[in-house]
Amino acid sequence: MFTVGVYVDGAEENAYIQVLCGAALYSEAIMSGFANSVENVVNGLITGETLSDISLIDEDDFRILDSLLPSRQDLPMNRLTRAI
Repeated sequence: MFTVGVYVDGAEENAYIQVLCGAALYSEAIMSGFANSVENVVNGLITGETLSDISLIDEDDFRILDSLLPSRQDLPMNRLTRAI
């Protein structure tokens, strides 16, 4: 069960996101990452992006995740066909 509340309020110029959760259930780092993802979605919706075009992570996080993945040449063929 996920015990998290997400509130988005304000106007385009001063919108804010508030995430409430049980401190015993989730670390501050996890919830900060979650709040960043919500912020990316909200900003995308405000600017009129199509939902499918909105990334849950920003470019810095993407570069970090991308650096952790093996190169495509290192993947077995059955994994390569599933890479997206």
